[in-house]
Amino acid sequence: MSPGSSTPLIALEAVVFDTETTGLDTASARLVQIGALTVASGDLVAGEEHVQLVDPGTPIPEASTGIHGITDEMVRGAPSAAEAIEGLRAFVGERVTVGHTTGFDLAIFQAEARRAGAPAYRPRGLDTRLLAEVANPALPGYSLDMVAAWLGVPVEGRHSALGDARITARVFLGLLPHLAARGVRTLAQADAACRRLTRVLDDQVSAGWVEPPAVAAGLAAEGAFARIDTYPYRHRVGEIMTPDPVLAGMGDTLGTCAARMGARRMSSLFLREGAGTEEAPASPPQVSALGIITERDVLRALSAYGAAALDMPAGRFMSRPLVSVPAEAFLYRALGRMADHGLRHLAVADEGGALVGVVAARDLLRLRAGEALSLGDEIDQAETVAQLALAWARLPEVAASLLGEEVGVNDIVGVISREVGALVRSAGRLAEAEMIAAGAGGAPVPYALLLLGSAGRGECLLNTDQDTALVYAEAMDREGAEQWFAAFGARVTEILDAAGLPRCPGGVMMARSEWRGSINQWCERIDLWLSRSQPQDVLNVGVFFDLRPVGGTAALAEDLMRTAYARARGRTGFARMLAGELDSYRPPLTLFRRLKTVEGRLDLKRAVLFPVAVAARTLAIHEGVLLRETPARLAAIGERHPAAASDLAALARARDLALRLLLRAQLDAIAAGASPGEQVSARELSRSDAAALRGAVQALAPLPEILRGVLANR
Repeated sequence: MSPGSSTPLIALEAVVFDTETTGLDTASARLVQIGALTVASGDLVAGEEHVQLVDPGTPIPEASTGIHGITDEMVRGAPSAAEAIEGLRAFVGERVTVGHTTGFDLAIFQAEARRAGAPAYRPRGLDTRLLAEVANPALPGYSLDMVAAWLGVPVEGRHSALGDARITARVFLGLLPHLAARGVRTLAQADAACRRLTRVLDDQVSAGWVEPPAVAAGLAAEGAFARIDTYPYRHRVGEIMTPDPVLAGMGDTLGTCAARMGARRMSSLFLREGAGTEEAPASPPQVSALGIITERDVLRALSAYGAAALDMPAGRFMSRPLVSVPAEAFLYRALGRMADHGLRHLAVADEGGALVGVVAARDLLRLRAGEALSLGDEIDQAETVAQLALAWARLPEVAASLLGEEVGVNDIVGVISREVGALVRSAGRLAEAEMIAAGAGGAPVPYALLLLGSAGRGECLLNTDQDTALVYAEAMDREGAEQWFAAFGARVTEILDAAGLPRCPGGVMMARSEWRGSINQWCERIDLWLSRSQPQDVLNVGVFFDLRPVGGTAALAEDLMRTAYARARGRTGFARMLAGELDSYRPPLTLFRRLKTVEGRLDLKRAVLFPVAVAARTLAIHEGVLLRETPARLAAIGERHPAAASDLAALARARDLALRLLLRAQLDAIAAGASPGEQVSARELSRSDAAALRGAVQALAPLPEILRGVLANR
């Protein structure tokens, strides 16, 4: 399958090749050997090799034989160059190629094709010589030996086509973390970064080499998301589920359960331990403690045992453990989960894992959108970092399609944020499995993985990084627990970075001790932030009070959030300090009310998104509003302070516009092989968008006064 522009390098399946020739002059040199092998998911693929001697049709110079060891006798009767190149083409297929100084090899292919009167073979490919200069511009040279020495790659089998291909493959894999550190993670980014080395490329062309064709086409031309039903990306499971599902006991007879389903016109029934009644439990049971029986289960039981089955315990025929989906999840996740598990019913759980409803296939029939809906479960079910990266890389395609279908921007950033959460959750699952396999054991106490900042608020864009934290229950062996979670947090951070979610430049990651801890440690930090109120404390509060649990025991995180808000509520002095971040805010407008740009670009995060988020968070903390999303916070504050409601609504509209414009700019950047940023080009805005943005920015001008007014009217 041909890779797309957003394919992550770590998950790339590629053919690494090299050639041996009669000399170094591309005008006269002839091909004598081709060697190739496959790399996939960050490793060499055993047994996937191709090597072919070539009869050059001319004597091989002794000097050349002295280098690669290939003699005239060895190539006598071997295929011609045209036949050998065709063999390489067949081995490569639609895959991307990788080589070191591939411009030379392509020039040889072109010359051989010209001699044979055939079209030249120019496979799409990456050049490790160019990638090495992107990764380390300070190297004194970029020969294969020098780059291998820098990366610590052993040089074995040098100057044989297959041996050099193997060294090149290991060099390519060794370059990946260095490229990722420079923001080069995908095919498109790698291709664009190499093509910016114009001096090197010009020198190669001057030497008679052939420039490889572009590796990746534009994002808009690829992917399975060109036309999809967008309803599942705009609505959540909780909107269509059947709430308050009926429970029966595992000891109840199958006949009793079948009669109950018939009387209620239901196609499924949840079962709990014991012999039950129709009375609802005092509190919703945990999904993990339940089973499910469906109409199909009843029919299968009758087919196997006849009427006698009706007197047997229903628990004998139930399915367990339950497959569930969160009530807050978008519907595409329910669709994908049903398809992947072959189910017609899903339990619906709240963030604490308690049963709150059921969703059936018949509720979702009109929402089918084919294979495009598998994104969420691909992230959830990934078994390797490479699989995780490959699934994560599909997110821009989803966002591009939804934006093109004019889905609301809050729904789009909600989808992105949910999948950030899924990525963190899966990274935690992989990290814990690795630790168990290494003999460190599983988690010593329950824990919760947290998203902070924009991810916690549910307004991630495509340039999001790691804003994560970790909370765990108190342990008898506190030192042992801290050691385990330190190793766990470090590994989760590494996995996320490798999968495509970069490390946070500000260090807000669970790998750092200040962003993980027990419940008591977190409470002590919160008290310190509130009492000390230093600038760093303000920054910490700014991301922490947006926390959202995405994995583990959600109740730990919810308790921590309630505690934090309870301790911060009503502290007007602290709230004013938080609001002080905006005292110097001035909208980026000129004297004549035009957008004030820097080199024609406007930073929308600094101009709009950051100040609106800070204002909404500050007011929510002060008022004790336990909401995370910025629009919901502003609406709730507006209800409490009607005099400010209109101004707060204008802030929400400004935020939505900025998100839409920035998302579009980020998608354009990704399609061009650039890293998505936080700026838009004022010149590329339509007249209507520019006018709307000017109005949005003007709406933020009274922001400091709005904050002071609300805080004074408590």
